Amino acid sequence: MAVLCATWFAQPAQAVVIEMGDGSGNTSAPPDDPGWANVGRVGGLTGVYLGDGWVLTASHVTDGPIELQGITYQPVAGSKVFFQKPPGSTADLIVYRIQGPPPLPSLVLSGATPGVTDEVTMIGNGWSRQAGLTYWDAGWLEVSFPFAVYTGYKRLCCANPTRWGTNLVTATDLDVVIGATTTRSFATVFDQSGGLADEAQAVPGDSGGAVFIKRAGQWQLAGILFAMGSPDPVNQPPGTVVFGQASVAADVAFYHDEILAAITPPPVPALPPPAAFVLAVALALLARFRLRGRRHPTV
Repeated sequence: MAVLCATWFAQPAQAVVIEMGDGSGNTSAPPDDPGWANVGRVGGLTGVYLGDGWVLTASHVTDGPIELQGITYQPVAGSKVFFQKPPGSTADLIVYRIQGPPPLPSLVLSGATPGVTDEVTMIGNGWSRQAGLTYWDAGWLEVSFPFAVYTGYKRLCCANPTRWGTNLVTATDLDVVIGATTTRSFATVFDQSGGLADEAQAVPGDSGGAVFIKRAGQWQLAGILFAMGSPDPVNQPPGTVVFGQASVAADVAFYHDEILAAITPPPVPALPPPAAFVLAVALALLARFRLRGRRHPTV
């Protein structure tokens, strides 16, 4: 596996900017909907409703109230669970419960890491881009096209609708180190030419977004966006996105068993059938009577 640290994956982040058209599209559920309604807003960032009252998001998003379909649901105090796998490391990933579960279907958690070149669909809340391309030189001064080292877009002020886009997985089995967290991840890269029609990239401001994959006709939650990569993480101006950047998602398959263990209620011991219960009580009383008879034969 590769171990990558914050020198490249410099910013916690993540919603999606799309390359197609003027960038304003894809603000309603895609025709083949992977789980649009289950992606909500958590304090201006993003969380994914799994079902049965549980929300999965990046740990730096925190366990705050989540807005789903215009309704805000409060967290259950003390329900937050961190994931430590392998032991001694803590992922940028949490699950927590909310009160009054919304009437939404449960998502299917992916049990297998996406493969390189697999197509995924990302959904998140974040800033929109300006319609036209911007070109920068190596020092991030704006230039005309022939002199460009970096090509991309600037942020469009104040617009942050929920948006979806697609991309292809380019790397898997990444251990991404940011601060005190180490998160098993996979990544996609934002391409200008040869990309998908709805080519998407995570941008700062919306961690916790969903990454879905479709397998055998079934949509599955494959990842939770939590970081982004930059070809120049130290100097790239804020409020910009350029081709060659990476979107990084926690690999749900890697944490699959731990997530299920956290959100699955413990089994309730089965009560014995009434007849069997009565018989058990009778046998117990008989045993006590016989025992007393042996210990106190004159009574």
